[in-house]
Amino acid sequence: MFTSISFSFIINLMKTIETLQKTKKLRGQKFAKGVLPNSLSQSYIIEGKPSVIALKIFHIFLDKASDKIIDDTSHHISLNEISHLIPSGKFSSYSLELYFKDLAKTIVIFRTPDVIGVSPLISYAYATRYTNGEVILEYKFGHVLRAAYKNSPNYTMLDLPYVMRFKKRYTIRLYMLICSLINLKKSTQTFEFDEMRLHLGVPLKSSYTNANLIYDCILPALKEINEIPYIDINFHSPKHGQKFTNLVFSWDTHYKRRFIKKDHLGKSLGNSVLE
Repeated sequence: MFTSISFSFIINLMKTIETLQKTKKLRGQKFAKGVLPNSLSQSYIIEGKPSVIALKIFHIFLDKASDKIIDDTSHHISLNEISHLIPSGKFSSYSLELYFKDLAKTIVIFRTPDVIGVSPLISYAYATRYTNGEVILEYKFGHVLRAAYKNSPNYTMLDLPYVMRFKKRYTIRLYMLICSLINLKKSTQTFEFDEMRLHLGVPLKSSYTNANLIYDCILPALKEINEIPYIDINFHSPKHGQKFTNLVFSWDTHYKRRFIKKDHLGKSLGNSVLE
């Protein structure tokens, strides 16, 4: 009995030490702009329909938080920094409230056969105007999103300047999805229509037919994404009779350093992603 308990205690202690070492390593490394965990394409789904400006703010939040994304803490950024990166945005008290609501209503879902977890993309966000006129935003990431970053073995680098240029929210969502798949040693992926609706934030019960999803969401998004010089995404949807059956994406990346392993984050980040 004593031997069994001791052995179990040692195993659990070793697992705890290993987890702490991984967390310490991740905290000590600086994320590149727009690093995305590859696990978002597997067990995690971002469900909701935030506006294109709200999504851009979210990516700026990620970049600003840097290596502290995984921490259970709040982060801060000046509204001037966001306005500089999103010159087309209008940032009044009313519009900030709408953007914050968008992000708070967007849900990150972790789903496996044994576990399901749900939390908002952003737990909370505040905007405070100080006496000198400066507006500071305070925000905190949801628990499930932080877990996705903490537990993902690999990351894909997104280029924030391209995210800021995208005009449609579907473009940003599809770009996030494809980029999170690139490092999984595959160059093609098939989605069911309802699965893609979840990824893009299109309600399952909506007036959008499968054809609408293709012609109004996916094709315009791909047109924007394929303007990026280092990625080329092809798409087709097979038909059975007159009905589309599923969605097939294939891609080719022209640079090798689009993705990095957690163990190599410290060595890779800080260098140009397009080298």
